[in-house]
Order: sequence, then C-alpha cells, then structure tokens
Amino acid sequence: MRVLFTAQDPQTIRDAFGRAKPNIEYARLYAAAVARRQADQIYNLSLTRTATVILGQGARRVIGVGRVKTPTLAIVCKRQLEIRNFVPLAYFEIVVTAKVAGGQFQMRYAPQDRIVRREIAQDVVKAAEAFEGVLAVRVEDKRQCAQAAPGAIGHLERPAAGVAPVELVTLAK
Repeated sequence: MRVLFTAQDPQTIRDAFGRAKPNIEYARLYAAAVARRQADQIYNLSLTRTATVILGQGARRVIGVGRVKTPTLAIVCKRQLEIRNFVPLAYFEIVVTAKVAGGQFQMRYAPQDRIVRREIAQDVVKAAEAFEGVLAVRVEDKRQCAQAAPGAIGHLERPAAGVAPVELVTLAK
C-alpha cells in the first residue's frame, strides 16, 4: 500500500492513511521519478563538464550545473543584483492629528502609490487643514490566506503529461 501526504501535521497524516492505495496505482509516478533522476544525471554530468571546460578556464574549481541548482542560483543572483543596484527614493506620508473627546490620535495617509513630490503632499495638507467635522470611519477586515505547511509540495509531484518516462529519458539524452 502507498500513502501520500502533503503536510506533516497529525490530521493530514491520518487522512492520508485513510486514503491508502495499492502501489500499482502509483507506477506512473515511480516511472516519472526514475526518468527525472536519469535526466538529472545526464544533464548534470554533461553540462557540468561542459561548463567547467568552457567557462572555467583558469579556475581550479568545478562549475556545477543542475536542474534545481542552476535556476535557484539564478534567482539568488538576480535578487543580489537588485539589492546592489537599489537606489533609495524619498517619499512623503501625511500625518493628521485628530482631537476627540477622549484625547487625540494620529492618522497616517500613505497611499500604495507613494507620494514622491513634496508639492503633492503639501497640496493634500492644505486641502485638509481647515477641515472640521465628522470623519467617515470604517474598520476593514484584512485577512491573510493561510500558508501551506512546510513540505506541502505533493501537488507538484505529477507525472509528465502525455509523455512516457522512457520517452522523457530519450529526449533528455
């Protein structure tokens, strides 16, 4: 019997054992995993050797290439370049002090599209300076979507659509 679960909390594990299926129903998943492993070996060995010989001239180290490693490294490098090239930009927020029977409190106007010109911020302040009266107040319910539990990647594990694992290995070669 085979059990698949996408998280490691007790309820998910109990539910998964309740849905246990015979191994034969997962033969395609197994074949897809074997094909990925073989494709990874071919891809990693061939491209690592090629990159080391061509790009590593004068380097004493191996330049590793991999199906997961290479795109992950690209994401990290791209983010590092964004951080390095970041130029801070001054922006303005408008702070209003409201006086009420119980004291006072501050309200901050900080639109999503930041105010980057002082003149615009000053125009808003001038328009609101003489205001007296009742404010329209509401409470907005801000809910965040629940995040997937760590290790909840089972939905990513699917056989290649319409491609037999043996074909996939042949294509990779």
